Amino acid sequence: MPWYGLHVRSSSESLVALKLERASIPSFYPFLLVKSRDGRRLIERKFIPGYVFAEFSLAADTPVLAIGQVLAICGAGRHALEIPAAQIAAVRQLVNLPETVRQAWHGAAGDRVRVTFGPFTGYQGTVIRWRKRAWVMVTLEGLQRSFPAEVDPLSLEPVRSETA
Repeated sequence: MPWYGLHVRSSSESLVALKLERASIPSFYPFLLVKSRDGRRLIERKFIPGYVFAEFSLAADTPVLAIGQVLAICGAGRHALEIPAAQIAAVRQLVNLPETVRQAWHGAAGDRVRVTFGPFTGYQGTVIRWRKRAWVMVTLEGLQRSFPAEVDPLSLEPVRSETA
């Protein structure tokens, strides 16, 4: 079955995922567990705020839109857009990566880069921040939305301008 992105009400991502699971609809709410500012506890940080992914058939009479917190199925106009299972797997892999620190080539914010290995192989993006790991804006085609992805700097290569 195909995957779709669901635009949900603010701060109700985990509730929608729970309701989908109760309705036997496979779902995926991507989040990261990060340390609080004081470092004493782990808190949940939404990876793609306002969205939950669900695997269902549009042809079937599905209760997805009956969930009050679901605002819409993402798409173009009135046509829902499927999200390839490989992209869902890439996001799953990304949120499950251990926090390892590796030194690599360092660019600057604003540099265009291509991901050469890892869950986003082949994607191009723009560096938004460099620290011990690189933050790159990546576009998820099915949502037609960009989001920040933390990637290993060793997996990045600069994209040369066509006009150069």
